[in-house]
Amino acid sequence: MKLVRAFLFLFTLSLLAVAARAQESSYRFTSDPGDPIAGGGSGFLIAPGVNVYISINSDNSIKLIVNDPNTNSPWVFGFAAPNQQLLQTGTYDLTALTPAVSQPGLNVSHSAGFCISSATGSFVVKEIVYDNVNFPSSVVSFDATFEQHCDDLTPGLRGEVRFNAHPLVTISAPAQISVNIGRNLSFTVTATDAQSRHVVLSLANDPRDVPPGVSFTDNGDNTGTFTWAPPINFTGQFPMIFQGDNQAGDLGARMTLVNAVPPTAPNDDFDQATVISSLPFTVTQDVGAATMAPDDPVCFNDTQQSVWFAFTPTRNMELEANTFGSSYDTALAAYTGTRGALTQIACDDNSGGSLQSRIRFAATAGTTYYFVVTALFNDPRDNLQFTLFEPPPPLTLSLEVSPFGIVNHPDGTVTISGVLTCSVPVLVSMFGTGEQDHGVFANIGFMDPDLDCNGRTPWTAHLGVGSTTSPSQSPQFHVGML
Repeated sequence: MKLVRAFLFLFTLSLLAVAARAQESSYRFTSDPGDPIAGGGSGFLIAPGVNVYISINSDNSIKLIVNDPNTNSPWVFGFAAPNQQLLQTGTYDLTALTPAVSQPGLNVSHSAGFCISSATGSFVVKEIVYDNVNFPSSVVSFDATFEQHCDDLTPGLRGEVRFNAHPLVTISAPAQISVNIGRNLSFTVTATDAQSRHVVLSLANDPRDVPPGVSFTDNGDNTGTFTWAPPINFTGQFPMIFQGDNQAGDLGARMTLVNAVPPTAPNDDFDQATVISSLPFTVTQDVGAATMAPDDPVCFNDTQQSVWFAFTPTRNMELEANTFGSSYDTALAAYTGTRGALTQIACDDNSGGSLQSRIRFAATAGTTYYFVVTALFNDPRDNLQFTLFEPPPPLTLSLEVSPFGIVNHPDGTVTISGVLTCSVPVLVSMFGTGEQDHGVFANIGFMDPDLDCNGRTPWTAHLGVGSTTSPSQSPQFHVGML
């Protein structure tokens, strides 16, 4: 009983150790010239760039399918143990040219070629885990290396195929990363060996698939450095495959999808907002390559091409921001706070019936206000004009009319006066009517002077006789402004 318990304990530790290592699904191969399958070519396919499928056939053989995105056709693998037994870890040699149930089976094929009758060679199952040891219905993980010679030919195909395998060598690198054209990208690739051995790192891509200017350096300490500055007009997605070799027959790999994208606006992100130091401020900016961050707030339905500005007033003041003069449909908003915890202060879309936007609000000294301009559509031709300034105070007017006037008796003209008060200098158009009764008749007079108002400004106007009519019940005098 003690022996059984010890065995189960060690077996559990072994499973935990396997589960702790990163999983990998991949296929790497090399071939000799004249091999009917790959014809002297080599390659490396790794998830998520490819899909790997595995199944158990009725004769307990294992079938794997690896989709090749380069040719849009699959690689197909068949591995079988002698006498329809379950595959186990170990080495299987295929020495007989004529297939037989009593010997192992190996068959690797591709749409470009296959073995006509049979194959010789060998394969090594490095890892295989079934869902159920006694009655397996699926394979949980698999790793096997192989060497295949079709139809007794000397040229051969060699490789390794993995499905959710746990290699001794694991590679850590970003799954996906973006870089703007003309800017430098650099990141570190790290290798880990389960037995703490040294690992040699390299770029495993076919040289024909490596973009110009890419550099990868093995630092000699189980790390490597990838650097690249995409050339102008060189955009797209480029899968970079990093391989680690512990020089003891164990390989690990990792794919990083590098996205080369057009240059973005310098204030494309909240953290790189253009800081405005003084007012008034106006800028014209090409925002065609601007993007929208996942945590960007949304003003109305404009969810494209956000650019950011920031301003901190040194005193309490009114602020107005607008996008008048821009070439596209904008939305404009102002916020306070920090990234991820912003409070909206103002928001506008299509101000005054136009496609541009304007906001105005009272700002507090020492508070940083973040302005974001977004677009309804993503268009590389978009050109922004953003303006921020302190608007003049609102106009207020008050009109005083003296209760007494002067009548010119020969012609009936009336001279009246008063005071006009304005908050800012402004030209005011005044108008007025007056009625003067003469028994059964009444004279109606009119005035419409223009007055340059500057603070408290006295005014004088003359009402000439414009018409004669019957007197009203209560004579009126009206003065107003346009």
